[in-house]
Amino acid sequence: MHTDVIDVLVAIDTESIVNSVGFNNSASNPSTVDPSHVSIAGSGQSAKDNNLLFNLMDPVYWRASAMGLGDPCEIYDFVGTGEVITQPRLESLNGTTLTPNPDNPSEPTVNNNVKMWRWQSTAANKGQVTCGIRFVIVGREGRQTGYYQCNISITTS
Repeated sequence: MHTDVIDVLVAIDTESIVNSVGFNNSASNPSTVDPSHVSIAGSGQSAKDNNLLFNLMDPVYWRASAMGLGDPCEIYDFVGTGEVITQPRLESLNGTTLTPNPDNPSEPTVNNNVKMWRWQSTAANKGQVTCGIRFVIVGREGRQTGYYQCNISITTS
């Protein structure tokens, strides 16, 4: 069976979220945030209006990294509906990614605040499915300062 892997970047504007929602220290009851503070982009699917479009019947594995604009943040859970998305598992134990350095291509910038996760999509359901990304904002002192959830739509066709 053919399997596709899609890399997805979840950019979270932590500064705007904290300013509009405040802090919430409950991991089991995260505050819901405005989807405009969370943007999603990736390869192999439509990312317009935060919709991820799967049009393949084969299993699709997609990996997402969270990058905070402001304080760093980490994705700690993904709440799916139906069988489109399964629970995540940690993809990168080091939690690092590399950003190209135009001034010195041989020495890319190391980002230690990025956690890699992998979700599986069976793409068996049709239409839109609402899912929630749960993440925690980590303050500049390294303490977990807030838990949040952003609900997005994933379209399968």
